[in-house]
Amino acid sequence: MALVFDMSCFDIAHHVDSGIYLMKQNRFEEAITEFNYVLSLDPRERWARYNRMTSRLSLGDYSALAEHDCAWEIYDWGKPGSSGPSPVDQGDLEQLSVWCGEPCKLLVWHNMGFGDAIMALRFLPELVGRCESVTLVVRPELIRLFQGYGVRVVSSVPSISDFDACTTLFNLIFALGHSLGTIPRDPYIKTDFKFTGSKMGIAWSGNSRVEFNLHTFLSRLDVRGFELYALQKGPVTDQVVSLECSDFSGTAELMATMDCIVTVDTATAHLAGAMGHPNTHLVLPYLRDWRWWQKDVWYPTLNDYPQATPDDWDTPFQRLNEAIHQ
Repeated sequence: MALVFDMSCFDIAHHVDSGIYLMKQNRFEEAITEFNYVLSLDPRERWARYNRMTSRLSLGDYSALAEHDCAWEIYDWGKPGSSGPSPVDQGDLEQLSVWCGEPCKLLVWHNMGFGDAIMALRFLPELVGRCESVTLVVRPELIRLFQGYGVRVVSSVPSISDFDACTTLFNLIFALGHSLGTIPRDPYIKTDFKFTGSKMGIAWSGNSRVEFNLHTFLSRLDVRGFELYALQKGPVTDQVVSLECSDFSGTAELMATMDCIVTVDTATAHLAGAMGHPNTHLVLPYLRDWRWWQKDVWYPTLNDYPQATPDDWDTPFQRLNEAIHQ
């Protein structure tokens, strides 16, 4: 008996790989063409949907994503390899409908990285105005930082029967119907800055596309005239004061005393941007996350230094060093 092969499977895999290759070269429009072809063959192909979505986000196409993909729901509910443990049991959530903007008793939970949660914090005031009540479930490190926005902030759900609907924290941009032009841009973590002129806070690694070890980071950074403070956990050298804070509220208080902050793409960058820190410098790789292509929409006060070509860190750090010593 002759074997019959479904060649469409090979065709799909080839074009998904081709699209991802184009994405890694920041050729997003060409990548979208590849993913569109895959989805014409299989509308439910997960990687094609996810990568087409992130390509569109990189181009600033936020509102159009909802037309066919329910993009933010894909990002939060079906993201391949989604990071961060969820504080809510998925079985319990199946008892609730997904929130679509109606007034109700709403359960919101955080299931991604700390930076993603801080980025979405800006939407809580609008959410409070739409719902009867809002309960936000986050990891303990975020509880103090997220208090004072008119929502109940807890680390676990008391009873699923207390709620009518649910959504994830990062899904609020989709559920609230925002586009690129309507995202709140003003600093939303209220801060009293206390600068002395000599302190630099640094974050050199995290759950991002670029991580330095501390020695390599400092070898590229011109720190003359600064006292150095770590803004991330982990071992440091005698040259750097270690981070002793137990949560992000404490880290924010420390960052308010930093005259200058230099960070890679990690929660430190989001926290500095949310605070509106006026002298924060973000080092980015050539293949950067979709949100940083629209950096001024999310965090207008951040200064960014992306690689112009892969593997060239000399140019971004040269520009950064000139900026911090001007």
